[in-house]
Amino acid sequence: MCAYYADKNIKVHPDDIFLTCGTSEAYSILFHLLCDMDDEVLCQSPAYPLLDHLAAYAGITTRPFNALPVDIGKAKAVVVVNPANPTGLYADLPAWSDLERYCGKHEIPIISDEVFFDFDWRDRPRVSGASRTTGLHFTLSGVSKMLGLPQMKLAWIVLSGPEKERREAAVRLEAVADAFLSVNAPSQNALSSWLRNKDSFIEEVKDRVKTNFETLKKVMDRPIPQPQGGWYALVPVPEGSSDETLALRLLEEQNVVVHPGYFFDLEKEYLVVSLLPDPALFLEAASRLAETAGL
Repeated sequence: MCAYYADKNIKVHPDDIFLTCGTSEAYSILFHLLCDMDDEVLCQSPAYPLLDHLAAYAGITTRPFNALPVDIGKAKAVVVVNPANPTGLYADLPAWSDLERYCGKHEIPIISDEVFFDFDWRDRPRVSGASRTTGLHFTLSGVSKMLGLPQMKLAWIVLSGPEKERREAAVRLEAVADAFLSVNAPSQNALSSWLRNKDSFIEEVKDRVKTNFETLKKVMDRPIPQPQGGWYALVPVPEGSSDETLALRLLEEQNVVVHPGYFFDLEKEYLVVSLLPDPALFLEAASRLAETAGL
């Protein structure tokens, strides 16, 4: 794990890495660690819909925000998905600095979800929460997205920030990890081999999603927002139409599965489209989408 981050010019100590059986478990651990019943976590919008359910299981609530400043209220942490899901936009350095100043002022930590971090379409420098030292950060990632291995159930939390806060959090995380011991030994033993071979999988996925995005742009007769990473695209819904109604029509009439944008708290009407299918299949699905939606 340290070598993985060292390749990104980020120095991580083994004592600051905590393995979990998935990022969902990592969220659950952190929500219980940082919050009391009825507290809140602020989630940068648009956000992954699973967060609402994980927060509810921990007895807390999520509250979306689009920009700073925001009312802290009962919030005990801020969640940033980097790159955002489903927009695929990365948090740049000015955004990180603004967020750190604001969280530092209110003494609350930042949780950075970076499961799509390596799927950068631009191949440019990116800012990871694991590299930040101003304020306490918990950076999440795992093999489910990075290596396409959701069944292997292995993810991690990386602690970064000031020494005192980091060590206090580490002691508490160690107690939780030791109580559950949820990560299986075969996955732990295989991790180094998986990570050595990660680049071929990541490049294959990036080639696929970029190819399908170009197909989507050709099929549609309207501008499509340009992602910076990840493997989703947003398709604007025609004026006067409903994203949910259109998603249901595509499913029932065309056997095409898309997500309505409101699943992700998108403010405007969009369809969220996966760019992962086989290119020939994707072309057919995109054509059906365009025909059904009048795009």
